[in-house]
Amino acid sequence: MSIFSRIFGGGREQPEPSYDPQSPEGLAVRWMRWVASIESARHPISDRTGQFAGEQQPDDVFFLAGTFGGEADRRCVVPADTPLFFPVVNVWYWNTSQPGRPLPHDAYGVLIVDGEDVTPDPISTPTPFTVVGAKGNPATGGHGPTRATVSGLWKRVDPLPPGEHVIRFAGGFGSGFSVTVTYHLTVN
Repeated sequence: MSIFSRIFGGGREQPEPSYDPQSPEGLAVRWMRWVASIESARHPISDRTGQFAGEQQPDDVFFLAGTFGGEADRRCVVPADTPLFFPVVNVWYWNTSQPGRPLPHDAYGVLIVDGEDVTPDPISTPTPFTVVGAKGNPATGGHGPTRATVSGLWKRVDPLPPGEHVIRFAGGFGSGFSVTVTYHLTVN
């Protein structure tokens, strides 16, 4: 327990789960930390054109983003020999110490990579993990650490060959939330 928790009456510190960073759950955790680490003005989820798609990307995977609801048509450059990872649709649970929730029963998603239908994978993080939000980020809505879990339909796409590619995905929940995104990728 930190000194601040002892002085101000905070709860017991939660151990950090040990998700393998290349596992589906580990990639989802890393994606969540990525979207939380970027300020609002340059945020890839809010970006409708792809101009901020390259913000703070890791070296071993290239993350794509959905939207906060609605449509986006983005263009960006992806490094060659780099796999992609992204949610077709997902739901976040912030400020939680509770076990992760399963994918909502009414979730749906479709994914097309270069004209081929691809099945997205259901991925959920069963154990809460810590996410540190950048000041002004639209993902967590706050600055500093919070506990989170995530559930959704995701996909890891092996590195695409150099050249032009199109990835389209759409998904949503019965609550009326929906996402439709097209990425025009240049791999080089």
